Amino acid sequence: MNAEYNTSLFNKYNRFRESELKTIFSKYNYLLKWTPNAAILDVGCGTGDISLMFIYSIIPKDYKCFVCTDISAKMLQEAEKKFEGKPRVFFKLLDITKDLKETYTYDHIFSMWCLMWVEDQKKAFKNIYDLLAPGGKTFHVLIQKLNVVQLFLQIVTRNKWMKFFPNVDKMYPFPYQNDLDPVKRIRTMMEDIGYVNVEVYLEKNTFAFANEEEFVGFLRALPNPFHVMSAKEQEDILREAIELAFANNVITESESRVESTSKTILPYFIPVRHNVIIISFRDK
Repeated sequence: MNAEYNTSLFNKYNRFRESELKTIFSKYNYLLKWTPNAAILDVGCGTGDISLMFIYSIIPKDYKCFVCTDISAKMLQEAEKKFEGKPRVFFKLLDITKDLKETYTYDHIFSMWCLMWVEDQKKAFKNIYDLLAPGGKTFHVLIQKLNVVQLFLQIVTRNKWMKFFPNVDKMYPFPYQNDLDPVKRIRTMMEDIGYVNVEVYLEKNTFAFANEEEFVGFLRALPNPFHVMSAKEQEDILREAIELAFANNVITESESRVESTSKTILPYFIPVRHNVIIISFRDK
């Protein structure tokens, strides 16, 4: 079933991604060793908000090019608007899990909140490896497990909703969510591919949505089949999600009551209760 992000909601209900990255870039910015006159690639740039705020804003001014890529043409259209007027910024459709025809290589490759949506992790990391120039470096942030997604999965796998989510594991892959040691698994995979100087970190963090609107907006922004549901069906499934969210402290009336938990890995993973994985570079 065809399902895409809702780009307008993706931009609007962005507090979780932004707040997490502020902490991550503050803590792990020492890993970013810039190459002069660098060619820079962003895999899965989405609407470009995160790329502009956290990557483009810190790259040296002598960069050769900054290339934003995404599997979604709709996302790239939004990203182009955000980068309007920025020099040497380009946009390309890219599925990081497909065989690549790309011959150009990059000194730095970033990916923020993208790789947990990729089912074939080895193919994605092999392609990223092949796109790196000699001495190239990578920096990725992804979620290991995110409790808001795990909560939603409890609902969509109920009998009454399963017909709308026939391939739920493909729609919400999160390949490391049940892994007891994702850091070891990722490091081993990357080293088998050929990466060196691999650093992988797992951060366990907390977050809660301020109110129902923010929670529902976040869910609606994710890939979903709501467009084939009736208005009543959408109302019912979201009401079930809201009730479960309150029961698990995923929504709080007060910003000070941030009860949800998370884990992060470098590469990054984030859940609300979330784990984030941060992955840093290899020199080729």
